[in-house]
Amino acid sequence: MTKPYPIPIQNTSTRLPDRSLTSPYLRTSTILEDGGEKIGINPSGISMRDLKGLGGPQKPLRAIRAHCLECSGDKPAEARKCIATGCNLWSFRFGRNPFHASAKKVKPAALQGERVSIPNTRPEKMGGQND
Repeated sequence: MTKPYPIPIQNTSTRLPDRSLTSPYLRTSTILEDGGEKIGINPSGISMRDLKGLGGPQKPLRAIRAHCLECSGDKPAEARKCIATGCNLWSFRFGRNPFHASAKKVKPAALQGERVSIPNTRPEKMGGQND
């Protein structure tokens, strides 16, 4: 008898194949809980030439965008429609920093298509008075 729902497959894409465990950018962890497994070294200890040789985007927002595309099956439309609002990168999925002033070119969704009247906050001129 088959189950009415598919059995989830464990995502193993983040695990490196055994042959890559010899990378010069890995070392044995000194933390007891890691059980002596290999861990990646801090990138700040790698020369710029070697970092560039590893490939990938050099700008953080491009790296985030690349991650979001990979997460959504390399489909830009799926990255745009992402519903994983709990993800720390969700706000950056378009490759822009929404907290930066230049990213504020887009109106908030609540105001799109609506006319907003802005009250006149300038003080009125007092007519006929000369100081």
